[in-house]
Amino acid sequence: MDDKVKNCVCNLLRMQRKSRCLLMMFTSKFKPRRHLIWSLMLIIIILSIGTSTINAKGTTGSIRKIANASMPIISGSVKTSSEINTSSSPSFNVIGNNKINHSSSCYCVIFRLSGIQDYFVHNAQLAVMDLFLKRNQSLSLGLIMNNIGNDTAIVQKILEGSRKDLFALALNGWNYTNYSKLTEKEQKDSLSKANEKMQVLFGKRSDIIIPPYGTFDNSTLNAMRQLGIRILSSNVAVDKNQHFIADGTSKTTITGQRSKLNQIYHMPAMTSFNTYDSTGNMIKVPINQILSDIERSMTKYGYAVINLDPQFFLNKNGKLSTELNKQEINNLSSLIDYLISKNTRITTFPTSCINYNPTVRSIIISCASANLTDVYNQLNDNSILEKKQQSSPRNGNVWLLSANMTIAKGATFYINRTDTTWLKIIADGTTVYPIQVFGSLKIDSVKITSWNPVTNDYPVNNAGSRESSGPSTKICGFNCSIALKDQLTHKGSPRPYIRIESGATGTTDITNSEMAYLGYEGGWGQTTTGLVYLGGDGSILRGNNIDHLYFGFYSHGVGGMVVENNQFHNSGHYGFDPHTGTHDMIIRNNTVYDNNGTGIICSLNCYNITIENNTVYNNTPTGIDFSRNMTHSIAINNNVSNETNCISIGLSHNNKIYDNIVSNCRYGINVSPNSSYNTIHNNTIINSTNDVFVGDPQIGNIIYSNK
Repeated sequence: MDDKVKNCVCNLLRMQRKSRCLLMMFTSKFKPRRHLIWSLMLIIIILSIGTSTINAKGTTGSIRKIANASMPIISGSVKTSSEINTSSSPSFNVIGNNKINHSSSCYCVIFRLSGIQDYFVHNAQLAVMDLFLKRNQSLSLGLIMNNIGNDTAIVQKILEGSRKDLFALALNGWNYTNYSKLTEKEQKDSLSKANEKMQVLFGKRSDIIIPPYGTFDNSTLNAMRQLGIRILSSNVAVDKNQHFIADGTSKTTITGQRSKLNQIYHMPAMTSFNTYDSTGNMIKVPINQILSDIERSMTKYGYAVINLDPQFFLNKNGKLSTELNKQEINNLSSLIDYLISKNTRITTFPTSCINYNPTVRSIIISCASANLTDVYNQLNDNSILEKKQQSSPRNGNVWLLSANMTIAKGATFYINRTDTTWLKIIADGTTVYPIQVFGSLKIDSVKITSWNPVTNDYPVNNAGSRESSGPSTKICGFNCSIALKDQLTHKGSPRPYIRIESGATGTTDITNSEMAYLGYEGGWGQTTTGLVYLGGDGSILRGNNIDHLYFGFYSHGVGGMVVENNQFHNSGHYGFDPHTGTHDMIIRNNTVYDNNGTGIICSLNCYNITIENNTVYNNTPTGIDFSRNMTHSIAINNNVSNETNCISIGLSHNNKIYDNIVSNCRYGINVSPNSSYNTIHNNTIINSTNDVFVGDPQIGNIIYSNK
């Protein structure tokens, strides 16, 4: 055994057979006294090798050139930053504990393809991106922004992956330059310029930087904080700061930390698909070594970052060629296969969940949870979102919003008393700033209105109008084309609106709030009318004061909503208008009055609607209207007064109207021709010209015990 240990020490000194010697060290049964000296020498040499490796400067692609090394140092064979003394480095908070297990970690892999630019190893860049697209797997791209934009194939491929939510875009610098040699201002200007171009080209900014050559300094970190760039991905040989530890999923853990929006998260490459020898020749890292690095990184951090250099896929005998190395593409595909077979999730760097597109003045929210304070802190721009601090903290904040806001699928946005009393959305008469919800919106105990910054008041200009009847209606009845119907509208001055989009992934619940001066007539079918639900099944509207909207409420094809204890009043047209295919809705205990259209109307194929215990008065011309094939619905215990028609049934069937009190109307209950199989009974009708009027022809209606 003495000879074996001696040989192992000698081999280590020559940097040979390192892994074999390490294996021997931990598997051999040394006798403490006999082999003490050789064992100590072995440990000292291993530590010295680790230290020399750590001190080596690397590149973005985990490239390491070790002087006088007789073999390449493979990524992952070095010590990580948490194993070294970082007392001279800046200290950073890390989410999670230093010890994690796979059950609570992300247990995922991030592939990082850096050096993306126009025309450079063009076919290799496209081949790698195509591979991830075809496999429907995630890839993070490092873009050199000053060198990109003219190569149409590259730009379109990036856009394709980004739109499919497979590619995360990172800044690989403005130019490929050593950032640690730039001043803080130069670094900030460079990164700012890079993000501005990324916004123009790809419609989004990035909060990830892959520093060229892997190098950075404190000025880099300061510039990142000022610009809201929160993730730095260098490599383990260079980044000696404490690395981010995933204690959940990397996407949600970072983006969900409201109090840490200025935190820098260090997520270096921990292994690489290739490396270089001391002469610059490309060398393939064995798959087994990559897998070992991945497992080690996952065990320690909960994830692993793998660097890919596009030029390696043009490798021919270690040299750069023009011909794609299909075997290496296949090897990469096999690595992906293996990871998937082991249930290892392939993901991207966690990108910012609050982004801004200055071209269309749009804020995009993709956070699992966010509010206006998060947006304010992230954007830090009063021309987009301004905070008006009140005299007392108890009064909360008044916000002035001068941009569109989109809440993405899967996201949830909160507007409530934790940081808001009043959200004023700018309405200058020419520009409209809607809130569009593809995810979920929760509004509680606040006020949301439009606001005219010139008059410093609600916009009182004309929101527009539409005629409910006219020549085109007489010509085409209920089958008017949109173009013909549009002739009946008088377009208004733009005002903001809230629209829940079809396919929204969550509910939009509005409770105990005031919604006022929203919506306008943008044209028939434009759904800009104020509070619009095209999706959001199961949403709740409860305890709100909804006034001076163009339509107090409009829905299309939505089911399962509960609308109760609200006031709908002074709308420019309908007070409450569930429409086309709305179903299984409960409308109860609301007060609906003084609207410039019908109070409550459900029109065109609505079904299973319950209208109960509502107080409805002073609307034009009808209080409650069952319109155009509304079926299997109920109006019960409502109090309706001072209308032309208290309750109207038009071309609707199989409904029940009972135990209502109607008064001071021209028609207490008006059943139009061709309405059938409706049951109308036990209603109290007071001071109406016509108590129950039934037009001919009518089939199967049952009317009794009304008084």
